[in-house]
Amino acid sequence: MKEVKEVTNTFLQICGLNEETYKTLKDKSEVLLSWKREIAETLSQKIASYLKSDKLSEEKRELGEEFLDWYDDVVCGNVNDAFWEKVWHIGLSYIEKGVKNTYMMAMMNIVQSKFIEKSLENFEPSEAKKMILAFNTITDAITTMIIEGYISLYIEAVERMSGIKKEVVDRMATLESKKMLKEYEDNSLQNS
Repeated sequence: MKEVKEVTNTFLQICGLNEETYKTLKDKSEVLLSWKREIAETLSQKIASYLKSDKLSEEKRELGEEFLDWYDDVVCGNVNDAFWEKVWHIGLSYIEKGVKNTYMMAMMNIVQSKFIEKSLENFEPSEAKKMILAFNTITDAITTMIIEGYISLYIEAVERMSGIKKEVVDRMATLESKKMLKEYEDNSLQNS
């Protein structure tokens, strides 16, 4: 898919994500794989704590385990075009389940925070820094791909259902966003 490749290449070039980044994690994959259960448990506990105050469906409750489907590939260095294509399409399942990007980003933050904690516990400071930077760069790319995929695939679903061509939708969004920005600026001036 052309769009997946464009987004991936843009992110990879800007952030400097490369084979060395993947190798950093792959070289320690045995240790990193041993953390998956603890990371998943932390994620599930946080989600469960949140769900006490929110009436989210059982499907969303299971997202903690599903969310880490990519973890093994990342820490073992199995990140390739097929991986990014799969990540891009995670957004489709989130659209279907009604999962907002805010929820997904919060889950990624929990995973990254636990990974940082485990890295600092298990590695010397310089090695921990390398692990953390590599993991966060890759997981930020994953977050970017999921969000971009979610938005792009959401729009594509609307286009397919409505029969409106992408160019028309893009033009409508551009015109309306200019109007919305003007409204925001006018309201901001009034509230100053």
